[in-house]
Amino acid sequence: MMDARRSAMSRIISVWCLSMVTLVLAAAGDDGQQLNDCSFSMKKQILTCERIALKDSNIGNTIGTATQMLVIRRSANLTITPGFHSPPFRLLTSYHLTECPDLQVSPFSFQQLPNLKYIKIIDNTYTTVASNTFYGLVNLEVLSLNNNSINTIETDAFNGLSSLETLELTHNNFKTVSAHVFASLHNLRSLFLYHNNIEVLEDDCLFGLSNLNVLDLTYNRITRIKTAVFDAAPVLTQLYLSFNQIETVEGDFTSEKLEFLYLQNNKLRNVTDTLFNSLVNLVDVDLSRNKITSFAPDAFINLTRLNNLNYKDNNLERPVHLQFADKPPLITS
Repeated sequence: MMDARRSAMSRIISVWCLSMVTLVLAAAGDDGQQLNDCSFSMKKQILTCERIALKDSNIGNTIGTATQMLVIRRSANLTITPGFHSPPFRLLTSYHLTECPDLQVSPFSFQQLPNLKYIKIIDNTYTTVASNTFYGLVNLEVLSLNNNSINTIETDAFNGLSSLETLELTHNNFKTVSAHVFASLHNLRSLFLYHNNIEVLEDDCLFGLSNLNVLDLTYNRITRIKTAVFDAAPVLTQLYLSFNQIETVEGDFTSEKLEFLYLQNNKLRNVTDTLFNSLVNLVDVDLSRNKITSFAPDAFINLTRLNNLNYKDNNLERPVHLQFADKPPLITS
């Protein structure tokens, strides 16, 4: 069965296709031109700078009229501030910071770069996303903060990102998704939070995400969820909660637009008759590898669009006799 997540990931793959060739071309430079620690590739569309020092950097003087993407990598103790970005940086549409030990990014650092659509800050020891870090980036569509050491996301960290569609915060170290942390991201479609140490989803942590379609919280340490948290995302269609330690679900799921719900590899113990029955558009639900001992017979009776139901590898105490209003789905048990 095709993973439903592919539909969301396809947009990200197309966004970053240009960056995939950067590592191959940057070192040699297909133009054969190298300026200090910087080199061009892709007919000067990509400028890659390595091992730079903030005090003597002349990156702004190196950016040309054809330059669309800047990659800064392998530069230790780098602090990005508003003053780092001279007027030529305004030409950029894509900006990467990668493999920079002890990277720091100050508030308002990017406010003079209104043409940026993509920022990728990955594979660094970047620990704190400060308030207003990305303020002024009104055209930013994709922000990737993967594979860092982020343990703190301050209030208003994402303030001003009115066009942002995709936010990736995977493979970091934060434990709590705080209330209102995404409140200004009204246009966000996809939020990826997998492979962190998340234990707590605070009330109103999804406040403001009125256009969110995809939420991925897999591979965290969540033990308890309140279904009311997801009410702030009324058009959510894909919810990934697999590979956590969820034992308790408070309330019933009520997201009427939800189509794909994945809860496998948790510690759920029972499924009541109301837990899922408001999910009238649910197509696929995976409850495998939990500790479920029983299902209410009419637990899925309202789910007329359900095509796939997986509940294998649980602790069922008696045979399951489920009722369906229409044609039963494909069941894996």
